[in-house]
Amino acid sequence: MLAIRRILSLLLFAAPVVAAAQPAAPALAPVASLSLAEQVSEFFTHLLDPTGFPARWHCGRWTDFHGWLYIGSDFAIWAAYFIIPLLLIYFIRQRGDVPFNRLFWLFGLFIAACGATHLLDAVIFWVPLYRLSGLVRLITAVASWGTVLALYRVLPQALLLRTPTQLEEVVRQRTQALAEVNEQLQSAYNDLEAKISFRTLDLEHEVQALRLENERLRQQAG
Repeated sequence: MLAIRRILSLLLFAAPVVAAAQPAAPALAPVASLSLAEQVSEFFTHLLDPTGFPARWHCGRWTDFHGWLYIGSDFAIWAAYFIIPLLLIYFIRQRGDVPFNRLFWLFGLFIAACGATHLLDAVIFWVPLYRLSGLVRLITAVASWGTVLALYRVLPQALLLRTPTQLEEVVRQRTQALAEVNEQLQSAYNDLEAKISFRTLDLEHEVQALRLENERLRQQAG
């Protein structure tokens, strides 16, 4: 017991001595002391530099389950948000008659940017790229509001687009109207044909009568 106490005493005495012997870390300029221009310059200069930020695993009380639940969900969301724009692009390229196709491209950018924020949220558990994450979030915000404004502008036109049911009704009405016109034309054609037949028959009777009259006159003259 006496030996253990002596060892503990030596460790307690040596700890502050070792700490004092280590060189002091270089002091960083307080963020508040930098001007706005200097802050912006520092932000983009160290955009991919994680120095000064702890990895998310070391912030808070993350358990393995909680951390991997967060990471796995973010990766799954990013994968889905990466695939959705690809499917939208494929759809637009296959269907050249899609209305408001530029809006689809904007939706794709917005969704891809959202996915990038989730990807960085997962990466930050190991590499604290908080500056890059902030920039991607700004891009996402701009893309989001751009999508909102574009959707607001095309919404009145989009509301005028007819649904498949309405288009089917238009086709049915036009088909019915065309059938009625065809029926009227057929009826008029039949009437005209009947009149022509009657007139032709009358002309044949008149010709026959003229022939008979001509024959009678010949006989009288002979």
